[in-house]
Amino acid sequence: MTSAKPIVVSRGSSVSSVSSTSSVSTLSRDELKAHLARTRNDLAATLDAVEEKVNIPKRLDKAAARTKAKLRVMRQENPAALAAIAAGVVAVGALVFYVGYRSLTRR
Repeated sequence: MTSAKPIVVSRGSSVSSVSSTSSVSTLSRDELKAHLARTRNDLAATLDAVEEKVNIPKRLDKAAARTKAKLRVMRQENPAALAAIAAGVVAVGALVFYVGYRSLTRR
């Protein structure tokens, strides 16, 4: 018979080890409650991490909020640079529109 190897689960700075063949019947009632609480917390943290990764609208909202905050700071600290960036975006948009329009009308 081979000995059971512990399963090690690592989440950030916390690492917990649980034997894969340990019997919960050997744990006292308080130890079992503590083990279940840790397991629930680990599962909740895992589900939160998965939800954070796959929730694209939420990630886009956070990215938009970060961009807006950066633009507010730039507007206060260096309004000339913000105006130059805005003018560049308008110029590129106009150029793309012009090239698209020309390619459609020359057919």
